[in-house]
Amino acid sequence: MKTQTLHNQLVEWRHDLHMHPQISFEEEYASNKVSTLLREFGIEFIMVLQEQECRSFKKGNSSKSIGIRADMDALPIHEKNNFNYKSKFENRMQLVDMMAIQQCFLVLQNI
Repeated sequence: MKTQTLHNQLVEWRHDLHMHPQISFEEEYASNKVSTLLREFGIEFIMVLQEQECRSFKKGNSSKSIGIRADMDALPIHEKNNFNYKSKFENRMQLVDMMAIQQCFLVLQNI
């Protein structure tokens, strides 16, 4: 995937996930979004913790492996901004660091 294409895709994913925040153990939207993307990427994965956590497996040329984990939960915080991708849920917000974790996870699946 070209760098600009990947950047545009990341922005789209970030805005979508930001608009649909869910608190711990309620992350159905985020886990469905990530698992759908992994399926599209052709990445093997399993869902654990009541289908709220996604663990992916990507084979390389080495016998060694590395694990990558991405939090998907939001916090019960009122979002005070007017972004066009503002949370659609009152008193639930995805914070920037959580969004960065999710983005890094998805980017690493494309490397």
